[in-house]
Amino acid sequence: MPTPLLLILAVLALLAVAALNAYARPFKPCRRCGGTGRKPTRRPGFLPCRRCHGTGLTQRLGSRTAHRTALTIGAELNQRRRTH
Repeated sequence: MPTPLLLILAVLALLAVAALNAYARPFKPCRRCGGTGRKPTRRPGFLPCRRCHGTGLTQRLGSRTAHRTALTIGAELNQRRRTH
């Protein structure tokens, strides 16, 4: 049976991997259109997908937070380098 400390470390490692994945790969294929960016219509032709606006990509959960955090940390480090 794993110890509570080992479980906590495993959860923290999984959260770190998820955060890195959200930062490295912020977009995923749109689920509504399957990544094509187009939605079939009753008439001949296609319309742009309403969810992804025709790009075929949607933002992953947590990717905005990961990028904002990275930018904030970078700005803090630059400010500290300038003042010291």
